[in-house]
This record gives sequence, structure tokens and C-alpha cells, in this order.
Amino acid sequence: MRRWTRSRWLPVVGVLLVASCATLISLSGCKTIESLGEVGGAVGQATGVMTEEQAKSLGRASKAVAKTFADITPEQEYYIGRAVAATVLKTYKPYQNKKATRYLNLVGQTLAAASDKPETYGGYHFMIMDSDEINAFSAPGGLIFVSRGMLRLCENEDDLAAVLAHEI
Repeated sequence: MRRWTRSRWLPVVGVLLVASCATLISLSGCKTIESLGEVGGAVGQATGVMTEEQAKSLGRASKAVAKTFADITPEQEYYIGRAVAATVLKTYKPYQNKKATRYLNLVGQTLAAASDKPETYGGYHFMIMDSDEINAFSAPGGLIFVSRGMLRLCENEDDLAAVLAHEI
């Protein structure tokens, strides 16, 4: 019978550690992710798998990953959406038809009111882009853009409602 040496145990321990960490990360919050990085670094150093510098690097990386899981406030989402909208409006100009825009907003606001999605910080805003492209998209914070090309494909109000509901 073969003896289990340290070099044979390390891969097994590594796989178990990674599987445990993945499970904990998926079930936990940001602080746990930071802690896992610190614990993983300490275990790696203690077993001789990592140098001190590698352990510190793992700790820094886990803190950076934890920050990506932080929630943004509704106000932040609103301002992010406005920045996205400014970028969109550099490429696509608004369609200058008040009647069509008013109708788009009527259908959109009706859908938003009936939606189970929570109200956004600045409310929902709908705009027609002066483009023949077939496109519709939303930006964070309730900003929804529909191209003239997409509107031409909508044969009736139900089709338009389906497009807007998807974006909401």
C-alpha cells in the first residue's frame, strides 16, 4: 500500500479548498469573500503552496472582488443611467415628433405602473431615437430607448407594449 505524502495530499486539499470557497462565495456576502482571501492566503502559506507575497496578493484580489458585489443605491443607478444616455445621444439623436413621443411615453408609463418591478429613483423615461436601425434598449435608472426602425416593425400597440415591457 502506498503512503500518502504531502505532495499527494496537496492537490486533494486544494480541490476541496476551492470547492468549499466556491460554495461559500455563492452563499455569502462581501465580507465573507474578503475573509476567504485572507484565510486562503494563510492556508496557502502554512502549507508551503504560496509565498508571503502571493498570500498578500490573494488578500488584495479578494478585497477587489468583494467591492464588485457592493450594491449601488437607486440614486447612483439613476446617474449611471444618465451617463449612459449621454453616450447614446452622441450617436443617436432624438426623434423630433412630439405626438409619437407622447404616445410612446403613454404606453411605457402604463406598463411601468402595472409592472412588478420597483419604481426607479427618477421614474421611467422613454425616447424615440431617430434611426432606421431595428433596436430598443434600456439604461440603468429607467431610461428606455426605441428606434424608429423598431417602431416601424410594431404592427399594433400590443407589439409596442411587448418591446417596452421587455426593456422595463
